[in-house]
Amino acid sequence: MGLRRKLEEARREDARVQKLLLDQEDKPHNNKEEEVLAASFSASFVRKGGKKALEGDWLEEAKIGAAVSLGLVVVDPARHPGASRRLRVPVGDEPASAEALFERMPEIVRFIHDARAVGLNVYVHCSMGVSRSSAAVVAYVVSEGLARDAAEGLAWLRAKRPQASPNAGLVVCLDSWRFRIKGPSLGADARSVAATLREGREAVDGVGRWARLASAARFERNRVAAVTFAAPRAALACAVDAAVEASELWAPREVERARISEVTPLAFARDFVLASRPLVFSNAADPISLAALEALAPSARLSVGATPDGRADAVVSGADAPRFAKPEMRVVTLAELIEALGTASGDVVYYSAQNDCLRAELPGLASYFPKHGPLPSEHLEALAPRGRVGPPVPEAVNCWIGDSRSVTTAHRDRAFENLYLVLHGAKRFYLLPPLAPAWLPTARCVPATWHKLDGAWTLVDDHHPPAAPIAAVDWLDCDLRKAAESAESHRVKPIVVDLRPGDLLYLPAGWIHEVHQVDATLAVNWWYETRLDDPRWACAHLASRFADLIAHPTTTPSRSAPQQ
Repeated sequence: MGLRRKLEEARREDARVQKLLLDQEDKPHNNKEEEVLAASFSASFVRKGGKKALEGDWLEEAKIGAAVSLGLVVVDPARHPGASRRLRVPVGDEPASAEALFERMPEIVRFIHDARAVGLNVYVHCSMGVSRSSAAVVAYVVSEGLARDAAEGLAWLRAKRPQASPNAGLVVCLDSWRFRIKGPSLGADARSVAATLREGREAVDGVGRWARLASAARFERNRVAAVTFAAPRAALACAVDAAVEASELWAPREVERARISEVTPLAFARDFVLASRPLVFSNAADPISLAALEALAPSARLSVGATPDGRADAVVSGADAPRFAKPEMRVVTLAELIEALGTASGDVVYYSAQNDCLRAELPGLASYFPKHGPLPSEHLEALAPRGRVGPPVPEAVNCWIGDSRSVTTAHRDRAFENLYLVLHGAKRFYLLPPLAPAWLPTARCVPATWHKLDGAWTLVDDHHPPAAPIAAVDWLDCDLRKAAESAESHRVKPIVVDLRPGDLLYLPAGWIHEVHQVDATLAVNWWYETRLDDPRWACAHLASRFADLIAHPTTTPSRSAPQQ
């Protein structure tokens, strides 16, 4: 009952802070309040806050050159061209999403460091400037040695911005952050664990004490796990056995198809959402041609990714280490994008932004669909978070426009339930269940970005200064299409799903998917926040950590997982 009481206290504190700050959104934006880290070793500063700053000219007045967006609200490059460097991390603000944010925290810290190193002013924001942005700034100052630990960093930040208040989950992650960047001294030495436990017991009762105890227990548990799973081959065999059992007892060998009228809301909730099983709704919407789409808004400006081979966010071999290759970003009109599809120019362009781009950049197409999504409200209620009544509003609605050269490499969306609708062309999905990361190969990559310079494509490494805590990105390194089409005997083969115009795929959170397409295609997908209070989330995270043990058996396993 003690831990439950601590959790309830943490939730009440979160609710109190959020209620206290609800009126912050309606108050005039205070420029002075936002500055939390003035120029020191570089000629730049760090400011933090909420989304209100994005609505006016404040970013230009403050000469912001780089922005970190934590959540779904992002800096519009057309409205704020001066913020030329942008990093988006789409995570929620509930305590259960803290791990997802801290999996990306090394990348966030590197981004801030790199921007300041070249003299750019940095703006770190979330929705209200209270929780997520506070955690990111504290992690940064601890990484740079400007604070000894999270407690000192948070005290310093609150002196400059009193409303800074990371939620309970972020507090736990911040408590262990200094150990991640300076070495896991806890877990390697049982006496250190015991000392931290004593320190936790002596702390003030409440969230602080609970966070310290949880941190110490976590590192001690990691120490035991590192010894238990020291034999990677045996662990891999266990992972494959679990995958086979999942395929035989749970994951379907093929995805069911049905019309919406043939699946009752109860059956959808019971047999698919709660069971985490994909489903295809046939004839869920009328097709839309690319010509009809272009007629809606031919001059609409879109942010598209460009690569030499159509593989964005993909593992590319390198001389010394694999690279995580990101696309070159360009701004084109809708008409220009459609004209470029299928051309032999050597540049493969793909509209695949995942930042609510349909509602933001193509509102005419967005108006074709109901506010809550492409299914009847009674069906969508199965995707509502716990305690909410009625159909949920999607966290993001994204649009996908590309041709057969574009490939979405294998990845998973752990935080979102996905409804994916094909409107034109054809798509082929290769699926594996959420346990798959336990046995799929993962590459530890150097982040890099494609650039076309003087007519030639070059993959340029992102800058990584010595102060960066972690320089690598872990990414799935597998070809699911090749595995599915191979004549060799595979104990676990990907599930193949073909989608035609009007087909709607329900893809549960955590499912691995690789996507190919035939000719020019148009698709829309809706993301709904997934429930984190059920076994699926814990199961998927366990699979990721299990894979980390297999890949790196000689090191103490970290809380981070592949960033997918």
